[in-house]
Amino acid sequence: MRRLEKLARRRALAVGLAVTAAVGISLAVAAPAAAAGTDRYVAVTGDNSDNDCTDPAAPCITIQYAVSQADAGDTIHVGSGVYAETVDIRMPLTLTGAGATGASATHVTGSGGNPGIIVDGTDTETVPDVAIQNLDVSHVAHAAGIEITDAIVDLRDSTVTDNDEDGIDAVGARSGVTVTDSTVESNALEGVQVDDGAAVHVVGSRIADNDEGGVIVEAGSATVATSTIDANTGAGIVADGPDTSVTITDTTVSGTRPFSDQEGEAYGAGILVFATSHATITRSTLDGNTGQGVLISAGGAAAVSASTITGTLPGESDDLPSAAIGVDVDEGLSSSVTLTATIIADNTAPNCAGPVTDGGYNLSDTTSCGFSATGSLSEADAALGALADNGGPTLTRLPAKVGAAIDRIPSGTAGCSAGATDQRGEPALQGPACDIGAVEVAQPPLVVTPSSLPHGTVGQHYSATLHATGGLGAPYEFALADGSALPDGLTLSPDGVISGTPTAAGTTSFTVAVDDPTFVPLTIVVEASTGPAELAESGVTAPAAGMLGVGGLALLAGATLLALVAVRRRHRVGDRAESAGR
Repeated sequence: MRRLEKLARRRALAVGLAVTAAVGISLAVAAPAAAAGTDRYVAVTGDNSDNDCTDPAAPCITIQYAVSQADAGDTIHVGSGVYAETVDIRMPLTLTGAGATGASATHVTGSGGNPGIIVDGTDTETVPDVAIQNLDVSHVAHAAGIEITDAIVDLRDSTVTDNDEDGIDAVGARSGVTVTDSTVESNALEGVQVDDGAAVHVVGSRIADNDEGGVIVEAGSATVATSTIDANTGAGIVADGPDTSVTITDTTVSGTRPFSDQEGEAYGAGILVFATSHATITRSTLDGNTGQGVLISAGGAAAVSASTITGTLPGESDDLPSAAIGVDVDEGLSSSVTLTATIIADNTAPNCAGPVTDGGYNLSDTTSCGFSATGSLSEADAALGALADNGGPTLTRLPAKVGAAIDRIPSGTAGCSAGATDQRGEPALQGPACDIGAVEVAQPPLVVTPSSLPHGTVGQHYSATLHATGGLGAPYEFALADGSALPDGLTLSPDGVISGTPTAAGTTSFTVAVDDPTFVPLTIVVEASTGPAELAESGVTAPAAGMLGVGGLALLAGATLLALVAVRRRHRVGDRAESAGR
């Protein structure tokens, strides 16, 4: 019913705007026809009278009037301020504002219960291709922010917020909308809805806090990439209807709140796949959604790979399975999901409910998913950090180095290759293998310092500390490699401290293993001590205690030093003589 009401309203509005456009053209008969690609200007201080809007010093005052003067391919520059009008576009052109936020923003708020912007190609031979950029379409009463019928819209660097119906509504097999680096937020119905064969592409954008779902696809298609779908009510992303497909990559879907539909069914899944639709979810994070992370029902199918599904809260539905991965089999239709290289952990709801196909190299911290394929782990701890800025365009959950997800996927397996990336765009293959989940823990080369150790002396306390950087990061664990040994009397602690009292002179080479392990060759030289044996050989006898004053101690110290030098000199001379004899 709501769809029919919208279509009827568009038809009525089109007639009224056609009359307005005709009047505008009659006022501008004296002006020469504008060539294709003309720049036209609008400002809240402008004037429509006898104006073709081509002089930036004498702009028009309404956007719709400038559209009525435009030819295909023109660009309409709209100055800052509030334009309480509905803009109806039925030809290819560019509409660019002064900005989407801040004091100099350009706001389009609609009028008469009609959308802020309508792009309609229903009655046109050529599909209108319209670029909208640097605009705020907001606070439209009783209507959507932007409505698209059989037309193509490229929305960039814009906001569509606080409208009484959908943020963006696209209908028709000829319709396509691309939302790039934009925000669609706090709309009373869906954030973005496409239907009747329309397609939507969401790139680098934020779709959040909408009251009836984030991105809703009914009998159409959607791609969502490098975007944040957050805190929407009902569902973050919905695929619903025959031949409907949704592809989600490098995206975070989080914080979905539940609501009850007309049948009283409560759900708030991150991603819903209904009615023989198909969803492909790759390198994405689903966190903190209510009811389900992913729900597959009524013959839907989903393939999830290299993703992290976590923080799922229990739902209140009696009929739909509440789980991080929920597969509904009660309607007699075959619904399915395949998981590969994915973490399912730290959920309050069960990890899996319903049949799940294990594609290998998955990790669950419970047994509910029944993982058994090669490389998959059950009852394993991924040691996930909180949802945070770990680099890249969206928030993610980074596994700690002590977790079971690290370096579990061999190169060449389950998407692990030198050219692959994680959700943040970082290389997926760092270290000897890939990590399970959406995020690869960085592994720059591990470096151990110092590269040479200080000498020790027999009978004197020795201490040196090894430090590490790179690899998987702190804390590092140090140990002697198999077959290695320190000088007698010394030990190596796990935190890299070599300490003790050497008991024998000599040079000892050994290997320290750090973490992965990285093997580091090191050497310690232990020198002979200057002790009582050398003093006896010198002929110096230590006096009894209390026999010498300060001066005497000084003389003894000097004599002792000279005697020791003499002993060492004799040793060197003897060594040379022995060598010469040989």
